[in-house]
Amino acid sequence: MRGELTHDFVGAYDDFIQREARRGPILDVRDSTNIEQAWSLRPAPNGLRESADSAPLTAGDPRLAAALYRRAISCYERAIVELARSDSALDLRKRSYRLYAVNQMALGNFSAALGALERLQALPGMDEEWPRYYYLGVCYRAEFRVAARNTGVREATLIELRRRSNLYRLRAVELKYGVASVEFRTLFDAVRREELGGPRTEATLEYTD
Repeated sequence: MRGELTHDFVGAYDDFIQREARRGPILDVRDSTNIEQAWSLRPAPNGLRESADSAPLTAGDPRLAAALYRRAISCYERAIVELARSDSALDLRKRSYRLYAVNQMALGNFSAALGALERLQALPGMDEEWPRYYYLGVCYRAEFRVAARNTGVREATLIELRRRSNLYRLRAVELKYGVASVEFRTLFDAVRREELGGPRTEATLEYTD
């Protein structure tokens, strides 16, 4: 049984690449800066105001997440009126989904974040944005941890959730560092070792991202 969990992981990863993304030239690490900036919350956290009369919200203010959430929803609503097929609207939709996903994760709403991250896959240019794959991996890991503590969840379901998390995280590292990198090989080897164990083992539940 243990061998069955891992012997096909290389093939599973190749199948995942063909199914989820286009296999092509790996981005140079220097390109990561622009991609990371697209996923950052700047400039919103600095001086964001709820109204003209309110004091600016700072990163430590608990109202910031709510304000950013409302801004993301506003961006989304603007994106779907009149200019739905324009380049500017496309960029706005991407920005909205990114903001929504990142802020939902910050609030611990991983299921909601998953929906936004999966919708991004349908938009052009998203195959190259490694943070999307990274966040998908984090969300599926969170879903897996919750499910693993529920004795009513089938083991096959847990294995699938764990594998999705690992596949997405591997893809993120591949895009950022390259398939021949030390980072990718280290993670890949760790994933293969992890899949040797049952999904409810103590080692799996303590696995950190």
